Amino acid sequence: MPPPTQPLAVSKPNLLTGFLVHKPQWALTLAVLIILGAFITKPLNFDDPLFVWAARQIQLHPADPYGFNVNWYDSAAPMWKVTDNPPLACYYLAAGAGIFGWSEIALHAHYLLPALAVMLGAYRLARRFCSRPMLAAAITFFTPAFMVSSNTLMCDVLMLAFWVWSLIFWIEGIEHKDQRRLAGAALLMTLAIFTKYSGLCLLPLAAAWSLLGPRRPRDLIWLLVPVMLVAAYEAVTGALYEQGLLTVACEASSRYRNTLHCQPSESLLMTLAFSGGCLAPIFFFTPILWTPRKLLFGTVAVLVIIANLYYGTPIVGNIALRTGASATSLAIQFVLFSAGGVALLVLSVADILKRRDADAFRLGFWLWGTFVFTAFFNWCVNARSILPMSIPLGILIARRLESNAAKGTESGKVSIAIPLALSAALALWVAMSDFILAKAVRTSAEEVLIKCQGGKGTLWFGGHWGFQYYMQALGALPVDRNTTLVKAGDYYAMPGNNANLTDFISLDDATRLETVSVHNPCWLATHNQAVGAGFYSSIFGPLPFVFGRVPSEAVDIFVINRVQKDTKPASR
Repeated sequence: MPPPTQPLAVSKPNLLTGFLVHKPQWALTLAVLIILGAFITKPLNFDDPLFVWAARQIQLHPADPYGFNVNWYDSAAPMWKVTDNPPLACYYLAAGAGIFGWSEIALHAHYLLPALAVMLGAYRLARRFCSRPMLAAAITFFTPAFMVSSNTLMCDVLMLAFWVWSLIFWIEGIEHKDQRRLAGAALLMTLAIFTKYSGLCLLPLAAAWSLLGPRRPRDLIWLLVPVMLVAAYEAVTGALYEQGLLTVACEASSRYRNTLHCQPSESLLMTLAFSGGCLAPIFFFTPILWTPRKLLFGTVAVLVIIANLYYGTPIVGNIALRTGASATSLAIQFVLFSAGGVALLVLSVADILKRRDADAFRLGFWLWGTFVFTAFFNWCVNARSILPMSIPLGILIARRLESNAAKGTESGKVSIAIPLALSAALALWVAMSDFILAKAVRTSAEEVLIKCQGGKGTLWFGGHWGFQYYMQALGALPVDRNTTLVKAGDYYAMPGNNANLTDFISLDDATRLETVSVHNPCWLATHNQAVGAGFYSSIFGPLPFVFGRVPSEAVDIFVINRVQKDTKPASR
């Protein structure tokens, strides 16, 4: 005890805590700029090149975004037949590149703005649903789905930015009877649809949100605005190209699903696994959301259900047989990820049963609607389709913690900080692994060029994604199964971890010059068919990411010895 004559010491508030409490929007802004800014040197990979090529076309011909040919599926085809996305994200890239240039750093820096808009929107929306909006926004931020998607040049995060702000304007417009906000919501919904066609899901979601609140059916008239504008878009693109682009995308999605022969039970299980992995905070927060008794009972029940579904649908076994991956390791991870997906759905149902209010049903429609769309309507299961669920995930966890506190079982700061820190660590690990993969792909293309520089023949290559982008930038040519004519002395590079590969040559007609091998990230893969990781498409694996040893990024280089004129390349 200090002497009575001295004033008692008053502890100073923690500066970080005070900043988070009093300046949450600035805290989120700094988090986006610092954490996501660390990945702005990421090379282009997967579908990034399609968006960049279309953006270059837009700078030359703004009214004709897809009026060029691209060799993406082993032969040249019109871009409007290749891409399955509307062009607004490409216009956004073209605008940014017109100011800052076409470097990877400039393009990724430009895409920090949509990521920031998502975070600020998640915080503002969470303020309406829970008393811990900062926690809800932080959980959204530290999901692998958001962390990785924010480091691509694709349309998903931009669409989510329009998505969340359209819902903010919509619900505020309904509650305040503000026609201007409803009009703004209708415009943002239209922009979401013109960014990615899955933005159409906003229309039934907004209608459900209206019917669950103050019932004013006349407000639903505003939903006719995006409907009419999408109809106009379909007519304009139908006149510009041979067919309306929305129709093209729908037909492509249906064709892919039929080609994959994916059973509904398989798609359901993979969507559960992708949900649990892409929204991993649910796994770390679950122990503090439920009492030990409920947690034990729920864990046993979930594992029994998943085990029965799993053995009735041998997804992992088929993957293991095809790739040589460890069936045991894949099965364990698949069950754990699926359990996380079930826990997420249960959390939503529990929130509805506990509160029985409009907000609980609104969050439930959002989460369950996205889940159903991904499982049964999207062309495949992937992390980008799961992404919209990241915002209701954070809000539902925050609401559950509130319910527990109301019953006298409030979680302390440490017990909340630990799962949040684990979520952040995993999300950053997944993002860094995807970053290293993209660098490995670019490096492999550069090394192929070095190996073939001394020869006089033409360098051809198979595959696409980032490998195609950098090979073409270095002067190599993609093979076209319809038109390509090779000659003796030419080179052919074939990447292993890629898609749409062509058996362009026979081993009897070529000599393997060398295999370029570049190390991939250790112990975690976001895309590698050999280990069952398919973050960007479940075609390549039943899990969004996989723990374990990751094979190197390998490219086989062949020298053509002779050409058999009667032999045509065969796709595989």
